[in-house]
Amino acid sequence: MEEKKMHATTLEDIDTVLVEHPEKLVVIDFTSKNCPPCKKVAPLYEELSESEEFMEKVVFLKVDVDENPDAVEKYGVTGWPTFLFLKKGEVQTEIVGGKLAEATLYDWVNLLMPKD
Repeated sequence: MEEKKMHATTLEDIDTVLVEHPEKLVVIDFTSKNCPPCKKVAPLYEELSESEEFMEKVVFLKVDVDENPDAVEKYGVTGWPTFLFLKKGEVQTEIVGGKLAEATLYDWVNLLMPKD
């Protein structure tokens, strides 16, 4: 089984994933080590990234906002956790905030992932 959860430490890492997986939904989790809501939603994101349901159609990226400020700037992230959903390099939607992510993350991934 191919691993579909990655850490993007540079903007180039994100660009590479987008180029290498144009047919997949790419979900980027902008997080911080010092963010309690980020820590609270992390187990759900981890569970989704390991789910066989999404394994073939979704790539999950984790971006530490302190380590990758260029990505934060490029995507206009102003709060965290922020989850961006990209198809063919274009942002489809975003979720900002831990409570909203906990309530809707699965539904957004399921809705936006490529269908057979």
